[in-house]
Amino acid sequence: MASGSVRMTDRSDTRCVILVCMSTALAVRLPNALAERLDDAVKTSRRSKAAYVIEGLEQVLAREEWERGVLKAADDYWAGRLETFSADEIRKSLGLDD
Repeated sequence: MASGSVRMTDRSDTRCVILVCMSTALAVRLPNALAERLDDAVKTSRRSKAAYVIEGLEQVLAREEWERGVLKAADDYWAGRLETFSADEIRKSLGLDD
């Protein structure tokens, strides 16, 4: 299978999508309703199934990485590992004090 190609196989209540991208294959079982939505999106656009799956994964992973960063920053704050500044200090450093 070529890089970026998609192969679909039907199962009883799910469809299996196999993606091959940059030498990494990923098999995903999609509920039929989601597979149908993906099929509809592909039919009405010029995008491939692989493009939709890759974009969706990138968005979900980016959000989760951001959330983990926020949680780590909160943990660091509560543990006293972050340098903090008052609003007055920030205004002064930006030259906004009157």
